[in-house]
Amino acid sequence: MTTLLSTDVNFTGVILDPEFVASIFQAIVAHGSQDSVIPLSDITIFMEKGSRHPYSLEKMLAVGNRIGDAIVYLQVFVEDNIDGDLSDPETGKRWDKMITHNMEEVDLVILGPDLVAKLVAVHAFYAMTRASPPCNPIPKFIKDTLGVDFTVEQMCDLFTSTNPANFNLGWIRHIKWSSIGQKALSRFGLGLAGSRALSPFLVFKPKPGSSTIVIRACAAAEQLARDAASWDFHPVTRNPIIISTLGNVNKNALNLMLEAFTEAEIRSLKGNAISKQSACVHEPGYDQWKSWTVDIVKGLPRTPIFGAD
Repeated sequence: MTTLLSTDVNFTGVILDPEFVASIFQAIVAHGSQDSVIPLSDITIFMEKGSRHPYSLEKMLAVGNRIGDAIVYLQVFVEDNIDGDLSDPETGKRWDKMITHNMEEVDLVILGPDLVAKLVAVHAFYAMTRASPPCNPIPKFIKDTLGVDFTVEQMCDLFTSTNPANFNLGWIRHIKWSSIGQKALSRFGLGLAGSRALSPFLVFKPKPGSSTIVIRACAAAEQLARDAASWDFHPVTRNPIIISTLGNVNKNALNLMLEAFTEAEIRSLKGNAISKQSACVHEPGYDQWKSWTVDIVKGLPRTPIFGAD
């Protein structure tokens, strides 16, 4: 006897299961939403004929591979071979497609290990202080202290063959900064990325006649400037809670300065806390500073950059 409640029906439509869809889309969305993705077509790893995988970092640098390219190869090799057979030369893995043995066709630049270390230190310095790959103007610290006399183009080209902007700077959070040279550590004290816009509030007070809101916001900005350097505030690793609570800190801070400081004080900040290119006019849409208070600032998450290794 056939029941009218039977579910053995060939429906012509499909009701998607959200959990099933998410299980497939998870990795795809995670990849597609990134702004730092390195096309493997940009990377070529040079290896001597007969070399076995995995190629060591030392060996890759010794034959002229760029340090950034070598890092990409090593990560891809590990990812592709977690469950694979390392001994099979015909794997068709991603890393296998990055490799060429035609080294004689390219004028490879072989940097010694000391110069490679300086080059990586330069990229770390830029990431920490400007939240970007090397760019102009080049700080005197790069040449005078680190001893690197390269152009910006050379700093980038010798580091990786891909666009340096594709290289995720998040690695700086996993460096033990207490182990770096003292001069470099002292240079960080002059200002990390994301902190310069707040430093004027340590120097100037609200001008006479400022409103209670301006005075209160300046006190909050001063507290932000006094607090220890934090990964939650650094542009490379900024905590979303900071944005949702304070808004864009740099643009709000500039708007607050225009309200709180005299014209002479504003002029004195050009080229330092305020960009030389800034028109120094109020930017609409960045007035969250009006709700800033010291209590709000003290309640924000703070993961110290230094001293927490």
